[in-house]
Amino acid sequence: MFANRHLPNVGPTAESGPMNLSDKIGGMLNELEKAHIYIAQLEEQTRAIPELQARLDLLEKTLSTK
Repeated sequence: MFANRHLPNVGPTAESGPMNLSDKIGGMLNELEKAHIYIAQLEEQTRAIPELQARLDLLEKTLSTK
């Protein structure tokens, strides 16, 4: 994405050239769907962090008392 300077499903846009607006919008919607899925996965992982941290703390406490 960064190397090509455009989203893969949107494609490059020439500054003065013609473009198919339907294809552009379809590509943008596709990329937006992927972004929402990715964000939902990140939120799910973020919600798990406190529980995982508590488990880690308990394991560390258990190991340090032995």
